[in-house]
Amino acid sequence: MGSAGKTRKVDALDGLRAIAVLLVVLYHAMPQVVPGGFLGVDVFFVLSGYLITGVLVRDIRETGHVRMGRFWVRRIRRLLPALVTMLALVSAAVLVLPGDVRVSLGRQLLGAITYSSNWLSIAAGDDYFDRSNPSIFAHLWSLAIEEQYYIVWPLLVALMLVVLKWRRHRAAAVALSLAAASALLMAVLFAAGADTTRLYYGTDTHTFGLFLGAALAFVAPVDRELIVRAGSAKAANVAGLASIGLVIVLAFTIHDQGATAYQGGMFAASLAISLVIVIVTGRRSVVARVLAVPLLVWLGRRSYGLYLWHWPVIVIAATLVAPSWRSPLVQTITVFGVVGVSVCIAAASYRWIERPIMRDGLRSSWRALSVARSERGSAPSRVRLGSAKQRAIVAVGAASVLLSVLSVVSAPAHSSLESDLIQQQQILSDAPDDAGSESTGGGSTPAPSVGSTAGPSLPSESGSASATPQVSEPLTGSQILAIGDSVMLASAKALKTTYPGIRIDAKVSRQASEVFSALAVQNADNPNRRVFIIGTGTNGPVKASDLASAIDALGPEAKVVLVNVYADRPWAGDSNDAIATVASSRANVEVADWLSQARNNPDDLYGDGIHPRPQGAPLYVNAVTTALKQLGLS
Repeated sequence: MGSAGKTRKVDALDGLRAIAVLLVVLYHAMPQVVPGGFLGVDVFFVLSGYLITGVLVRDIRETGHVRMGRFWVRRIRRLLPALVTMLALVSAAVLVLPGDVRVSLGRQLLGAITYSSNWLSIAAGDDYFDRSNPSIFAHLWSLAIEEQYYIVWPLLVALMLVVLKWRRHRAAAVALSLAAASALLMAVLFAAGADTTRLYYGTDTHTFGLFLGAALAFVAPVDRELIVRAGSAKAANVAGLASIGLVIVLAFTIHDQGATAYQGGMFAASLAISLVIVIVTGRRSVVARVLAVPLLVWLGRRSYGLYLWHWPVIVIAATLVAPSWRSPLVQTITVFGVVGVSVCIAAASYRWIERPIMRDGLRSSWRALSVARSERGSAPSRVRLGSAKQRAIVAVGAASVLLSVLSVVSAPAHSSLESDLIQQQQILSDAPDDAGSESTGGGSTPAPSVGSTAGPSLPSESGSASATPQVSEPLTGSQILAIGDSVMLASAKALKTTYPGIRIDAKVSRQASEVFSALAVQNADNPNRRVFIIGTGTNGPVKASDLASAIDALGPEAKVVLVNVYADRPWAGDSNDAIATVASSRANVEVADWLSQARNNPDDLYGDGIHPRPQGAPLYVNAVTTALKQLGLS
């Protein structure tokens, strides 16, 4: 069927697209339910690599070369009109929302238009998995990787198959090697507890799915149906169903910052989808018939629009209903509403933007707006209605551009939470630790920034651990050392007010391993402080063994308060279990129940449902004070 210049249509591939986009939507809307739904992007990558490479191979087979101009024009037609429409309308709409939604809007738009979102976000230090202030266009990183692939890969295919005249199996070996190299690089660079955004966003570390699909297209193109013998059909169907089942199981079990995802999980899902693609090209495939259910096919063909629109709709909806968003009932209703609205917009985008422009081109589609046909299908004639449509589109477009410019110009430099954390760091940098009794060293204090260690570095205090006196009553801040993440940082001012002289070392996006390292350093530098407040587990899981080792290293005379976790994160429950286990096995350790304080006072938290607002910081201090009293300190 390739000889006619057309690719055999396999509806099951559209069904795979539907599964991919549903996984992504559920992950973004309900990450606590589908923590591994981000694997939907990897499904998209395999499909894109397969279909795009198939187009290139067919082009070479029919013409002897790759028609680069034609290829890129078709990519532009397919991707850019719907993207630009979404960018303009969303950027205009967020003008009426709180400024937090517009933070870094200009950079996001630049990245979206130039398909460099992933690298601009990496350079800016964005954390894709930090939902404290989600970027309205954060999801466009994957489109950036695909477009970068579309620019480079056709040139490599032409070099291998046209210039060097390699056989396709040799080109497939190159694609497989590139896939393996990308997956290996992701696995090797992964470090437990470190920020994984660089690995997830990187074109070098996250293109294995695209190259796996490309390798498959060289050896099993979609227009050459795989012949499945009757005897092997059952085995193929079992393998296909098992592969889909594996992806779904992974979607419900792995999380976005765990070792499993980066050290083989995403690659395994990509391999499984590659196998499914091979199987569904066979006419005897039961898997193909399952995936070709009309509803899935319909949704899959509109998956691009659904992917474009669902995340902005989620961010806008969460902003409008906050802080009620944290109510399970409100969240459930909102999620269903978000999905429904996103599907409707995607259907409209497919009907009036994507399909007409892909079929007829931008100019012809524009001219068609001024042409009407009679109900009997008579020849087209120009009428006022067509002109009115064009004028309406121009007016809406111009208004959207104007409002988008205003959105960019009025966008704040930082979100309200970021501004609060910056102010808290300034307080830590400016205030002496021990009410004037400790030296803060000479020289000027550097300007704080979100993500830097809170507080100035102090010289080691005199004395040694062996000569350290026992904690006396009443408790003073000069005896306390607090190490934690951004939740503690958001409460720094309240902690200092309650316990003057307390030394606080808190940092944004700090993982448990970083907290324990900072604890060891600060303990060595401050041997007279024998009361410790440790707050970790918000940004990643806490292992009981690591926590126990960190506490034991403080010595038997230490008094330790562990602040538990309140966060809508997959690992929060496990972290709290680890904290409770360690505390229950040691007489010198108590738990500060921040979980209950935050859960009972959701209005005193920022929109992320994690960090306390200024009026909520005393709740954090209350939890700490209660734990200190349980240790016999007051």
